[in-house]
Amino acid sequence: MPKTMTEEDLEKECLDLFSSLGYGRVCGPDISEGGIAEERKYTEVVLVSRLRDALRRINKTIPETAIDEAVKRVLRTESQDLVVNNQLFHRLVTS
Repeated sequence: MPKTMTEEDLEKECLDLFSSLGYGRVCGPDISEGGIAEERKYTEVVLVSRLRDALRRINKTIPETAIDEAVKRVLRTESQDLVVNNQLFHRLVTS
């Protein structure tokens, strides 16, 4: 019978995969309010200032109103279902 994968097993597999891709690990307090990335708060899922900067960098010719609308669409939830929201977000960033 195959072994059941625990959350800890999954986390280790993911960390190993990201490590093999060249990513490093950082402790939560170091990237939270008062840490090395002070704009980050534990309650925030999206770093809005970084999102805006990235949108401007990637889309140099679009007006600021379009940037504002894109940020609003990323932050807006369409459903009470987390899976549905994740699927909608994925469509936003990949299409």
